[in-house]
Amino acid sequence: MSSLQIFLRCETRMNVETVVVKDQAGKVVRSTYFEDEPEQRRPIHRVSHDEAVLIAQTIYER
Repeated sequence: MSSLQIFLRCETRMNVETVVVKDQAGKVVRSTYFEDEPEQRRPIHRVSHDEAVLIAQTIYER
């Protein structure tokens, strides 16, 4: 079995609490919610802003 790699152009948008990755058609591929305050982040299981950007970059590069 061979692997097939498909490269699509993606768009990344950053909102107040969300980093959104969309495909060429404008469909949301991934939404990552973040919170920069550690005390507020822990109980709601959100990542930091930097981690959300890293997740988006990882998706964008694939």
